[in-house]
Amino acid sequence: MNPPAGSRILIIGIRRTGKSTLALFLAIDSGARFIIIWDPNNNFRAFPAARTKDELESMLDEHQEQQEQLLAVIPLYGPRPAQRQKRVILRYLPHPNHLEDEFEAFSDIVRRRLAGHYAVLIDESDEAVQSRQQMSDSMAWWMRRAPTEQDWPETVEVIQMTHSPQDVYTRARNLVTDVYVFRTNGQPELEWLEDYTQNPEIAQMARSLETPTRQNPEGSRHVLHIYDGPGGEKEFEVLTDPDEWYIQIGSNRGQFQQQQKQELEEDARRPEEEKAG
Repeated sequence: MNPPAGSRILIIGIRRTGKSTLALFLAIDSGARFIIIWDPNNNFRAFPAARTKDELESMLDEHQEQQEQLLAVIPLYGPRPAQRQKRVILRYLPHPNHLEDEFEAFSDIVRRRLAGHYAVLIDESDEAVQSRQQMSDSMAWWMRRAPTEQDWPETVEVIQMTHSPQDVYTRARNLVTDVYVFRTNGQPELEWLEDYTQNPEIAQMARSLETPTRQNPEGSRHVLHIYDGPGGEKEFEVLTDPDEWYIQIGSNRGQFQQQQKQELEEDARRPEEEKAG
């Protein structure tokens, strides 16, 4: 599960399957130093939110000018504490009655104020941002023109989440580098997957992926990862261990910051413990 830098990722799944959690993990795993989230349904409650364009501009400007005043910090775990990196994660809560205009303004602000390697998470990308017939100007920019691996160090990870892949702009699917699918039995979704992969067997695997149910609420969460093989054909892997990608996104902000403080304090103590050992 290592998409290349500058990936264009699509995550498919019904409500509460784990789309948002997986999206955040992929953004962190990419190495992006800044993660900005379009959060129309208020799913990423663990992180600071801007509710107006002025607030978003102010938060981004504060980050650019005083990077040491982090709004939220997640350590990237490496073999040694010194290899951990800090990341800023914040989100924008758009006005629900003006999603199209809000997304255009959100995108313009982010593009003007951020540079280097960052990630944009677009939740509910089938709502106002695009349809199977068209996509907004800003969505087209993120998918077609945002810097990729070839433009390093200017690189943008674009990760979108949707319930309905059939509402993703038809021509844009050729720009997607990786697709992650949670279990689905919906015929439109299965038909979309078969058309995308040109492989009925891969599409039908989405029916049998394990997921928690009312009868088995503690069940695992399997994810089907589809990507381009060396010859251009679609290949896949099934991710069977959710512990590899689970990250808390809905906790109280104070709890989240306290967890991070405890982890960083443990890091500070570890070198002394290693010396003593």
